[in-house]
Amino acid sequence: MDNKKILLVAASQAKAYEKSKIKGTVPIIPSLGLATVAGSILESNGHSVEILDMIVEQNENAELKKSLSKFQPDIIGVSFTIQNTNRADEIAKIAKEYNKNIVTIAGGPHVSYISNAIKTVEETSFDIAVVGPGDITFKDLLTAKDLTKVNGIVFNRNGRAVITSPREPLKNLDELPMPAWHLFKLDRYKMSKLLARKKRVAPIETSRGCPFRCTYCSRNVFGTTYVYKSPERVAKEFEYYRDYGFEEVQVMDDMFTILRPRVHKICQSLAANKNDILINVMNGIRVNSIDEDLLKTMKAAGVYRASFGAESGNQKVLDDIEKGIKVEDIPKAFKLCRKVGIESLGYFMVGLPADTKETMQDTINIAIESDPDIAKVDISTPIPGTQLFERYQKMGVIKVADWSNFIFHDPREVYDHPTLDWDTIFDYYHQFYKEFYFRPKYIAKRFAHGVKNGTLVADAVTFVKTPW
Repeated sequence: MDNKKILLVAASQAKAYEKSKIKGTVPIIPSLGLATVAGSILESNGHSVEILDMIVEQNENAELKKSLSKFQPDIIGVSFTIQNTNRADEIAKIAKEYNKNIVTIAGGPHVSYISNAIKTVEETSFDIAVVGPGDITFKDLLTAKDLTKVNGIVFNRNGRAVITSPREPLKNLDELPMPAWHLFKLDRYKMSKLLARKKRVAPIETSRGCPFRCTYCSRNVFGTTYVYKSPERVAKEFEYYRDYGFEEVQVMDDMFTILRPRVHKICQSLAANKNDILINVMNGIRVNSIDEDLLKTMKAAGVYRASFGAESGNQKVLDDIEKGIKVEDIPKAFKLCRKVGIESLGYFMVGLPADTKETMQDTINIAIESDPDIAKVDISTPIPGTQLFERYQKMGVIKVADWSNFIFHDPREVYDHPTLDWDTIFDYYHQFYKEFYFRPKYIAKRFAHGVKNGTLVADAVTFVKTPW
């Protein structure tokens, strides 16, 4: 495929947050996945690429049709998660209705689970599904004369899915091109002040993969092989981000702190170069992977917030999901952040497989004891491709056929919890937020934080709009 026009589309996830307590804080951030795929494509001579990110569009279908008419793409690639599969299907359908010869390619976490990829190419308007990272695979598709020779895809042949050989993980992330940020409407991304301190924010990755086996987590995109960028490449990438005017980056790694010597080198290099870009480690750090010395080094490099995946306050529940941490490690991690002067965000869950009323109260109690600056709780949802989904499927409690029901704040249409009724789970979901955020100690701390960081009005507006 030479001299092709490629339109890359990110399907909006906003609807997945509609029933959430945090629907007013949906992250409005450009897609790193599409930026990296676009960078890889542009390394090949002769191709033209445009990006349409639906999260910043008011009238999504109208903008899509406008792009189709104006750009006249030969190929359209759509990145999506399980929560917006219906929307992605609609995008592919509109593209085919406009021009049946457009090659439609699905990518993202949802189709990285092989059965979802098969269903996608057999039952929707997508011709090809990319299983796993799309940056190299998509580039290979542009030069392929025989799709069976392209590793890591599922494609439609006469109404039936054809599965090619798995693609090996990229062993050296330094080989990736820089993200193609010039293709985005960067001025249109507006992050909530609860999620970022600055206006111009971009995601960044310094590693891929996760060797741990938490049963609720899908590792289908990057797999279990842990690979990372060199400290030199990370420092170079910060300079590149600065050229685009980014004032803050959000680190999206699952394993950012797992190799402490490497993180020390990255942060020491950034500090030595007087890095002025704020750093928010957005994905959940393991609570047992940090110490005071590391946090001090991170702060010196520009890290102002670290997020931790605590999940539960009960050891039996943590062991059941194979989290690999101890309950006593949870408050220690948040205490260290306070000592060093780094803000913290805690991720928790209720409705986990081994949860009871008592263990869900344990989770509320550990969140209060840990006292992060922000706490977020989800209702456990079995995502296809996870051990949890397979476990529930064997138990016969999965009851959904519509992927759009897989949201983390109202999964009652997805499955029946094996031991708890939904009223009980939702009672503790709501109780978590009330007990955590309505404490006089927390209100006073948040007020002081708002005065210091200029977020007092934003905090007040969010508080008033939240459906407690």
